[in-house]
Amino acid sequence: MAKTKKPHRHYIKWTDELKEEVSNLLERGYTYPKCCEILNRRYPEYNFTLESIRSQKRSGTLSVNPRIPLSPSKYRRKKQVLEPNLLDEGKKNPYYQSTTKDIEDDDEASGHNFETHGNYAILDYRGEDNPATLDDLLASCDVDTEIWDVERYVVNKWEVAMKMGETIVHRPLFQVKAWLVRKLPVVVEFPTIKTIRPIVYKPKPRKAKKCKDRTALIIPDAQVGFRKSFDDGSLDPFHDRKALDICLQMAEKHQPDEIILLGDMLDLPEWSDKFMISPEFYWTTQPSINELYWWIKELRQYCEKMIYIEGNHELRMAKAVVKNIVAAYNLKPANEPERQVLTVPTLLALDELGVEYCGPYPDGEYWINDNLRVHHGQLARKGGGKTASAMLNDARNSEIIGHIHRHEMAQRTVHPRGGIKTYVVYSPGTVARIDGVVPAYQTRNDWQQGLALVHYQEGNGLFQIVPYNIHDGVCMADGEVIKARKTILSHLEKTIK
Repeated sequence: MAKTKKPHRHYIKWTDELKEEVSNLLERGYTYPKCCEILNRRYPEYNFTLESIRSQKRSGTLSVNPRIPLSPSKYRRKKQVLEPNLLDEGKKNPYYQSTTKDIEDDDEASGHNFETHGNYAILDYRGEDNPATLDDLLASCDVDTEIWDVERYVVNKWEVAMKMGETIVHRPLFQVKAWLVRKLPVVVEFPTIKTIRPIVYKPKPRKAKKCKDRTALIIPDAQVGFRKSFDDGSLDPFHDRKALDICLQMAEKHQPDEIILLGDMLDLPEWSDKFMISPEFYWTTQPSINELYWWIKELRQYCEKMIYIEGNHELRMAKAVVKNIVAAYNLKPANEPERQVLTVPTLLALDELGVEYCGPYPDGEYWINDNLRVHHGQLARKGGGKTASAMLNDARNSEIIGHIHRHEMAQRTVHPRGGIKTYVVYSPGTVARIDGVVPAYQTRNDWQQGLALVHYQEGNGLFQIVPYNIHDGVCMADGEVIKARKTILSHLEKTIK
């Protein structure tokens, strides 16, 4: 039996006729998931998603009420009148799953939200009624248990106080959130990934130093990654290219003996096993690898030694392999038995660049001298200065950490028998964007951009940490204003295209 070839889907061209058709569907009461199903059948060359329709509605290009919600209410349902031809189309699809059957005029009304992402789905129910069993909840939310299996779920309960006359009434509210997976997976077509054009590493001659002390340039979390647009396929970076160019100029200016990458240089959102993976993160690992490789190659030219400390985000790849594809764990080429294939150091070609990788997280560390240790860090306390202060309680040496994306420095002096000692804990911040683009628990975070230069003596010697702040691509360094270069972006795009 011959297989039917699936049509290749292109990015959506939002013509006036298409916008009018979507507006008509929403005005007649169709929910976003239902609109996607109808439009994907009518226009097989496009890939309509919840976010693509929702973004058009939010931008005001559709002639509909902007408060039409994604999820309907369970308690005030308005039956949707389906056109016979549209209803027949749904019955022909063996994977047809009607996610909702009604709409609600109030976004904040209690109800349920069922969102599908390929072979996975999330059911989020909120209301005053506590479902007796999970099966009752699935039935009330119209989830077809012949298609979906529940992978895990959580139940939350809280009370809301209301004043009715002179009496305070407490009403319980419930939330049930379930993560589901298809019993029969749908085939996912992967896009063609272009290979990286090889870049030859040619170290530049280093300038002769005037002083005898050694220097180390500390570059904190970059979170290199992208969010992909469903409309035009463009990539919106998590990392701040202007801040990274400041780091590159500082390396060129100071010619440090060492450059130390503090970890979380990659974000790897589509490898996370902790959060639900948004479709906007799919197939962004390769461009992330390409770009970080370019930055490391540029920085490597200005130092004798480069250290890359593994962070919790780099660990995501190893955890995903162990959890999902155990057969790929510790897989090695036949002619290179010492080299693992699916690892961050291999994908970034760190051996060829002469970069030392310190892991695994959280044990990866590097000692600048006998008194100063550098590692990514595990502890994260809320509030400026709280993390560094907490780490000083058990400090036995000075430390430089990443992880928290904040400028923090705290010091503590102790008086042991051998003499007075002062310990310092310092965090240089981040070189990722701080405008809410990086995936996090919230969009407004107390983060600061920066880097640091460490002057030190070898062995049991002294050291001095010099912090530098970065503000929108501008840094005050040693009495000089350093600005991000506009030409660096064109050079970057030309090299890694």
